[in-house]
Order: sequence, then structure tokens, then C-alpha cells
Amino acid sequence: MIMDERTGTQSLTLYGHIGPVYDVSSNYNKSLILSCGNDCTARLWSLQTHTQLVSYRAHEHTVWCCAWSPLGHYFATGSADRLVILWSMQHIAPVRLFSGHLGDITSLCIH
Repeated sequence: MIMDERTGTQSLTLYGHIGPVYDVSSNYNKSLILSCGNDCTARLWSLQTHTQLVSYRAHEHTVWCCAWSPLGHYFATGSADRLVILWSMQHIAPVRLFSGHLGDITSLCIH
């Protein structure tokens, strides 16, 4: 469910995830959003067409968080599998996996 920033009312519902969604992040010009959740996926959505564009699958457990790079070429996801995965808008496969964390990745920020 997408809420209108000005009124706080529901403006759009997007269907695709199985189970809860834990994080949503919009790109720099708010034309795309990422969502991630309990189904071990991150999903890319168009806010212009209100459709899912891609489902990214590489995590083995719940995906807790997602974040865009400042210019929107890359984004990252963090999961209960203790991985941070860097993705590119140009590829469906991960660009890089960052392992070695001792617990779930519950928040991300890309500078």
C-alpha cells in the first residue's frame, strides 16, 4: 500500500510479495520504488505504470531492508541471511555479495 505524503491516505496498492513487506525505498526522482519482504525477494516497481518490473532473488531468508544509491544506478538489500547484496539496474544478478556479518542486516544506507 502506498500512502499519499500530503494527506496520509492510501493512494495505491501494489500486489506481488507473498507475506509481509518490511521496507520500501524510492529512487531519487520517485519514479521507481523497491520493496523487500518475507518472501526473500526485492521487487522493483514503476510508479508511472503501477506495475512490478523485476523480482530480484538471491537471498535465502527474509529481506529486511533496501536502499538506493544517490543517482539510482545501484541499490542494496540486507537480509536475515547475514548478507548485503549490491544490485545494478542493468542486471538481474547480484553485482556483489558482502558477507561476514554476525547477525541480520536490518538497515542500510548508501552514500
